[in-house]
Amino acid sequence: MISGPGGKLRRSHSLAAHLLLLGVAVVWGTTFSLVKAALADASPMIFNLLRMTLAFAVLAAVNLPSLRRLNAADLKLGAAAGVFLGLGYQLQTTGLMYTTASRAAFITGLVVVMVPLMSAIPGVQPRPRGRTSSHVHPGGVSSAKNPPAESSLQLRESSSTPGIEFQAAPRLDSPADDYGLRPSSDTYTGALVALVGLALLTSPQAKGLAVFSGIHLGEWLCLGCAAAFAAHLLTLAKAASQVPARRLGTLQIGFAAVVMLITLPLGGPLRFHGTGILWLALGVTSVLATAAAFTIQSWAQQHMPASHTALILTLEPVFAWLTSLLFLGERLGRQGLLGALLILAGILVAELRPITRGRSQPLPLTGI
Repeated sequence: MISGPGGKLRRSHSLAAHLLLLGVAVVWGTTFSLVKAALADASPMIFNLLRMTLAFAVLAAVNLPSLRRLNAADLKLGAAAGVFLGLGYQLQTTGLMYTTASRAAFITGLVVVMVPLMSAIPGVQPRPRGRTSSHVHPGGVSSAKNPPAESSLQLRESSSTPGIEFQAAPRLDSPADDYGLRPSSDTYTGALVALVGLALLTSPQAKGLAVFSGIHLGEWLCLGCAAAFAAHLLTLAKAASQVPARRLGTLQIGFAAVVMLITLPLGGPLRFHGTGILWLALGVTSVLATAAAFTIQSWAQQHMPASHTALILTLEPVFAWLTSLLFLGERLGRQGLLGALLILAGILVAELRPITRGRSQPLPLTGI
């Protein structure tokens, strides 16, 4: 039983962490509808370029001391992470032009299932450099030869920038086990349940095998986004033991902005009308859902159980659905709602059960 001033402080931190992380999930969920509305006034790729450039400026200003110690390895790893991050956002935001905000949120959440599946591909699974593990936190990197018994990998990708909490993990039988990402029966079960949910979500009126006919351009783009975000997380797992989190978080946002600049001509004619909703969306996605959320998430995960983190972050597509219903009038229908619930169930099976068995830490849902 926790008692005394130290116990009260820990309880206070735990309560604050839960509430703040819930607020982050709300922000990330609402950004789907907010960006969907803003796209009426701007083309997706110019919106992404502006929001990512602004986010980089904010993070660079905050993390300037860390950036002064850059080296070539930092730039290489930051560029690799930034390429996948930038491609993911380009696919996701463009997909929002052709599907609903709620569908985009639930489909993007499939990144949780894709990470362990992709890690089964030879050469993809991150490989630790040795028995000495690293703990990357916002302040830097430290080494630990005798890691805590419960330590392992934590990855969290937010609406505009991923946060990383890479803690020391005990040496197991294989590189895949080191990171808690080896596909298990839970992974495959969750993937199957989520696939059925995806079919029902995208074809709310179809029956039988015809349910798969509802996966159109917008849904395919969001699926591509989930795959890109999964590759991004695996890249972070490789980079986390070598680059301080503040530096890596800032660099990947900067390189993502470069990717968005390079791919800008692929988005067709550029549109930008400086309306109130557009400026609001740029401000929220750049500052609140990036710099602030990244900082909050990194702190909160240090003061709460991994299973609580997983449950709270799974609410992100739920908040996306609620805000799209309230503000955009988007309705899922009975079959679509069942599909959404099955996707959530698949995510929880793939993510939460391994955590409760002590095998891994929460992987992210990803907003926009």
